[in-house]
Amino acid sequence: MNAKKILQKPSLAYTSNQNYSKPPKTPNPHLQCLGTPHIDSFNYMVQDGLKAAIADLIPAEFEMPGGEKVKVTIEEAAFARPSVPIEAVGVKNQNVLPTECRQRAATYKGDFKIRLCFDVDG
Repeated sequence: MNAKKILQKPSLAYTSNQNYSKPPKTPNPHLQCLGTPHIDSFNYMVQDGLKAAIADLIPAEFEMPGGEKVKVTIEEAAFARPSVPIEAVGVKNQNVLPTECRQRAATYKGDFKIRLCFDVDG
């Protein structure tokens, strides 16, 4: 087809085909794996990447006005699963999926918790 013709006279003729809204019987493998790198990256970050990042952190060390030497380290960190807030009305199950969040115009977020270790004068 001529690209200029398509741009000048847009048409919705293809939508009148009776099979327009029906998905194909076999999915397109290229479209099926389109989000795989993003999902794999997120899963790595949650499972292993966070632990590796914490292991690379240098402890914060400082001296108090009284002369005590304090060392602060992060021992552990974890993401909590996203959930519907407790105060939400009519919620029977607090588990939530990304699709539901998009439909409710809500965020897909979970709490981030860390365990700090304070060492005073060894």
